[in-house]
Amino acid sequence: CFCKINAVIFNNLENYKDCLLFLSDNNDLKTNKFCLNLQIEWVFMENVKIDKDKLQELIIENSTLFWWVPESKKKDLKLESLVEAILNYGTISSVRQLFDVAGIDMVAKIFFSQTKSKRTNYLPQTKHYFTLYFNKYAKSGS
Repeated sequence: CFCKINAVIFNNLENYKDCLLFLSDNNDLKTNKFCLNLQIEWVFMENVKIDKDKLQELIIENSTLFWWVPESKKKDLKLESLVEAILNYGTISSVRQLFDVAGIDMVAKIFFSQTKSKRTNYLPQTKHYFTLYFNKYAKSGS
């Protein structure tokens, strides 16, 4: 008797207790009146923890992208805002740094979650390019 559940955990940078859990049907459940084994596979999207210092450096290096945010509040920017700004308006160097800090898979997950709706803040050419790019190079393509 065996059931396999795949779970993906997203940790918010500000609150590690917040998480989003996805369960997948696997059809491996075999009922037995004597036992039920449950195997859980946890895939941490932040398995390699995001270094907050490197994230802060990246925000400082790209602070001109957040011209409307007061300097005192830039340290509180969420990763989602950083991803959107750098993919839209950053340099290739800043995109590479973003991948180094957050990981390409995490950036792809954020990107695809942001581009699901009809209205997004991504430029059409940016959305098209990174959709193709992440579908090819990220494990978690759309």
